[in-house]
Amino acid sequence: MQNNNLSIKVASNKHEVYYQELDKPLDNVNITLEEAASLEILIYNSKCNFKASVARDAELKIYNIIFTDQTSSNNYLIDLDETGASTHVINVYLGVKDAKLNTDIYINHKAMSTKSLLETYAISLNQATLLLNNNAKIEQGMHASDARQQTKGLNLGTGSITAKPNLFIDEYDVVASHSASIGSINQEELFYLMSRGLTLSDATQIIIIGFIKPLLSQIKDLKLQENIYNNFIEYLK
Repeated sequence: MQNNNLSIKVASNKHEVYYQELDKPLDNVNITLEEAASLEILIYNSKCNFKASVARDAELKIYNIIFTDQTSSNNYLIDLDETGASTHVINVYLGVKDAKLNTDIYINHKAMSTKSLLETYAISLNQATLLLNNNAKIEQGMHASDARQQTKGLNLGTGSITAKPNLFIDEYDVVASHSASIGSINQEELFYLMSRGLTLSDATQIIIIGFIKPLLSQIKDLKLQENIYNNFIEYLK
């Protein structure tokens, strides 16, 4: 089977947007951002190896979506190579049936005043197991850098969500933080929605849908938003 590979190089001071076609998953992705370039990229249901190099004052925004009922994995390596480089990654993962999803993300702060934000929203239904390995490293001497991780998980079956938020910090003058909240549906939220006349099923679905809203709100293509939303709902059935 032929690999489906993607290579993007954004020239200095240019902005590009790339939304992957939903029915054409990628195997390998290589991204290069030159000085003050920016790229907004969406990756959908791809068991891919993703590598990115981000230059001075360049900005990389990634939307990574996986809805699966099978064994799946992906690997992300993002190097913030020069001063002022930044990345913002939003992951949405939904595992159903007996899915096994493993993800590895590494963000390396290799220059001063670099910034990363890694947001992950994960849902496990049925017997699905999700292992989320999130890593950020600030190397020695790379002061004024900022590395943040946020993980929110919703376990609605007998499976599991395991989050491993790792920060490797070799410098004092930095900001670094991580948070992880994994559990079942908040009963107070459920009660509130049902008190407004919703059924248990409808209230539960609204809470689950809330996990994909932070990503969908970023996508400018309204038709693509709708297609992703419909795929999400289909997996919930």
